[in-house]
Amino acid sequence: MNDDDRLKHAFGTLRRHDEKHAPPFKVSEAPPAERSRGKVIALFAAPATALAVAAAAMLFVVRADRSPPAPTAATQSARVVATPADLAPLDFLLDVPAGSVISNKPVFDDAVVSEVKR
Repeated sequence: MNDDDRLKHAFGTLRRHDEKHAPPFKVSEAPPAERSRGKVIALFAAPATALAVAAAAMLFVVRADRSPPAPTAATQSARVVATPADLAPLDFLLDVPAGSVISNKPVFDDAVVSEVKR
């Protein structure tokens, strides 16, 4: 007997031992009322979902057809009062120390540039 046959025989013996000593397990089925209730829920779930999707689509279409509201005096004054900080609140992060040195590029004479390229 080779190793595979011995392993199969040993596991077969263990399997038979487990089958003899395992407690019986009852298989329970759902009562008929619960099974039919699941079908009823499924029967109403699909149309209800379709109705909800259709209602959401209708709201989206109706809202899309509306033109933007006409500017009022309050919105006009709000536009005038807006400061650059309101329009771009993170632009201060671009102001680095010695930014003026970095933002100015040096001007080279054509003779210097041609010397560097050689």
